[in-house]
Formats: sequence, structure tokens, C-alpha cells
Amino acid sequence: DGGEDEYEAGRDKGNKNETDGDEARASGWILQAAVFGLVAFSFSPIRRLFFEIFYRVHVILFIVVIIFALVHEATIVYIGAGIWLLDFAYRSVAAAIWNEHKATFTVLPANVIKVTFPRGMWKYKGGQYLFLCVPSLSIFQWHPFSISSSPAEDTVSLHIRVLGGWTRALYNMIDKSTEKSMELGILFEGPHGETTVNLDDHTYEHVILISGGIGITPMHSIMNSLKEQYKRGRPLKKVCNVWTVRDRFMINSVYSTNSKTNMSVNNLPMSFQPDILHIDSDQELLSGTDSIFKSRLYLTKLQRNKDEYLMANISKEMQPWLRYGRPDLKRIFQGFCRDSLPPRTRVAVLTCGPKGLVNAVEK
Repeated sequence: DGGEDEYEAGRDKGNKNETDGDEARASGWILQAAVFGLVAFSFSPIRRLFFEIFYRVHVILFIVVIIFALVHEATIVYIGAGIWLLDFAYRSVAAAIWNEHKATFTVLPANVIKVTFPRGMWKYKGGQYLFLCVPSLSIFQWHPFSISSSPAEDTVSLHIRVLGGWTRALYNMIDKSTEKSMELGILFEGPHGETTVNLDDHTYEHVILISGGIGITPMHSIMNSLKEQYKRGRPLKKVCNVWTVRDRFMINSVYSTNSKTNMSVNNLPMSFQPDILHIDSDQELLSGTDSIFKSRLYLTKLQRNKDEYLMANISKEMQPWLRYGRPDLKRIFQGFCRDSLPPRTRVAVLTCGPKGLVNAVEK
């Protein structure tokens, strides 16, 4: 009898160990699959084209990882989770206490939203970005946007292109208002990011800024920041700004959203949105031969009847700084070097825009 009892106890213990092993293997496989899912949905094309899907899947899989890490007894995961939770709690409380503002939202042509709010004591650098939350849409959604205003301005500006579900919902809400503008409460967190080239000191006296589409926003911030520094005595020799956009102009999108639009030949064509270069009031941006700050604006896909140029605010005679077609980057770089650079001069080159443009600049 004693031998049989020992045999049964041994068999029960073996079954328990086998069951525990099966649970460990199952939880391990699920944990590993969830981690691979997090990595797969984090690739840039998915984040850019399907941000809502990326965000929701990321949250769900993160919860799965935490639960099955506990089942699998992978306690080291909780160190990282604890650090993330503390960081999230700090940033949320900081945003709610110090970075709660009333902001003005205005819809612009070409599916652009302008956001402005007082800067107060908040400080940032040209080219940085912030995370923006509009609680009236969702308290759980925070989206990153480049700052388009200069750090010297009293008002912080963002220009948001409608590219996904959240930005579309925001645009539609503002577009329904009578003035196509409204004041909303916001939370923001930041600033974040740094330019890959150090522009804070006087290392670079020659700068080239190249942007495509909505990529103008950080470049505009950097451009105006450099102008303010130049006025205060920073030794700058030449700053060249190149902005390319596709011809996205649609008459209905302009006149249906803003019947008070006042077009002038001194302003940018409607395709160039957001219109934040202030060409008509900032003459040093024009391509004068003696100007330190120069701009070249390229309209890359102009396929419109010339009779429609006026409606699109295009005037070749009155807008000599406007170019048509894609920029010849090699020629721009060669001309920049040939015109003003002594040997071994360091030039800062910054770019923001579509991947094709960025690759062409790097090449």
C-alpha cells in the first residue's frame, strides 16, 4: 500500500509538472507573438498610413504582453513597464497642470488646420515638435506635430495637414462652425526632438533648408529663428530655403471654406499651404542678389489651364521667386557653393518632407 501511495504521488507530481510546462510554453508563445506584433505594427509605413490602427493595436498588444509576462513569470518585463507608467503619469500630470491652454483652430485651404495659442513662459527651439491632445475629441489621443512658429514669437503656431481619422474629425468639427474657426481647450506635452545638425552655436554660417509639402513647418520655424538670431548679431553669411509642393489646388476647397479669402499677387499661390512665409511683408526672403535669406519655391505638377492661373493666385510675371517643375538639387547645391563659399566651409543642410525628397537630398 505504501508503495502504491508513493507511486500515485509521483505520478500526480509528474502530471503537475507537465501541466506547468504546457502553460509556460503556451504563455511563452503568446508573449513572443505579441512582441513580434508590436514590432510589425511599428514600421514607418503602417504608422504613417494607418496611425489609428497602429495606435489601437499597440495598446492591445502591450496589455497582452504585460498579462502573459506575469503568467510566464518574466518579471523583468515589469521593470520596463514600471518606468513607462511613471513616465506616462508624470507627462500627463505635467500637461494637465502646466500645459493646458485655450487654442484657436482655423481651417485653411488644401486641408490644413492652423492652431495658435499663447506661448507664455514655455520655451522651445526651431525644428522641435510637441504632442497635442484635444480633450473634446479624445482625452486618450496624443498626436505629434511640428511647431511652425519661431521661438521668438509670443504665439505658438502649428499647421496640421489632414491625413488620418483624428485630423479629419478635427477638421470637420471646425469646418462646421460659421467662421470656420473656433476656440478649443488643449493639452500639449513637449517640446521634443533636436535637429540632426547643431544650429545652436555659431558653427554654421551657411545653411540650406529643403522641404516638401507640409514639411515646411519645421523649416519655417528654423528659418525665422535664424533671422531673429541674425538681427541680434549672429554671423550668418547665407541661408537658402527651398520649398516644393505638388499642385493640390481645388477651387471648391478654397471658396467653400473661406469666402473672405483675399488673394494678392504678392502672396503665395493657393497650392502653397500653409502660407507661412509672409513673402509680401518679408522682402528679404525674395531672391535679391544681396539678400542673406533667399527662397526658391517650386510648383512641381502644374497641369492646369492657364486661364485658371488667376483663380489659383498664380502670376508668373509678379511672382519671380516661383519655379515650375522639380528642383534640380545638384544644381542648387553647386550654385550655393560656387556663389559664396570659400574652400572647406561647413554648410548645414536640413530637410523635411516626403521620403523621395529626403533620399534625393541625402544622395
